[in-house]
Amino acid sequence: WPNSDYGSEALLAMPGLQRTMVNGQQMLIVRGEGGRETLAEGLTERGSVVEYAEVYRRRRATPDLSALKTFPPDIIIATSAEVLDSLTEMFSGAVGMKVMEKPLVVPAARLCEHAIQCGFSGPIAQATSARDADLICACVEWLCATTNG
Repeated sequence: WPNSDYGSEALLAMPGLQRTMVNGQQMLIVRGEGGRETLAEGLTERGSVVEYAEVYRRRRATPDLSALKTFPPDIIIATSAEVLDSLTEMFSGAVGMKVMEKPLVVPAARLCEHAIQCGFSGPIAQATSARDADLICACVEWLCATTNG
């Protein structure tokens, strides 16, 4: 497995997924409905035949956000573009503007870019991976830097 990033780009960089290893191989990608195409495109370019097994659907929740008025978060962790899109849609109005200015931790560079496109204006930190420990470590590092700096 990749040492840091668990995204498609990191998988495609692994020695076992280079052209000499995957050319002519049949690959099955198990994913959620409508997932990213990056891994399939990379494998196809390397000569693999790729099929999908879409085993779940992503559904946007409709949470009660009233608690944010009295208990706003100090930092937000978002692990996917879908999470960022949902937050952007849910946080409209005055409360939302304050949330969009909060520090944000994401596990990949592409999510840093997506957060900016979505309108997040607070500091954005990239964790070393999507593992819980790495996300928490990035939060702690940010908090320490802001309280000691």
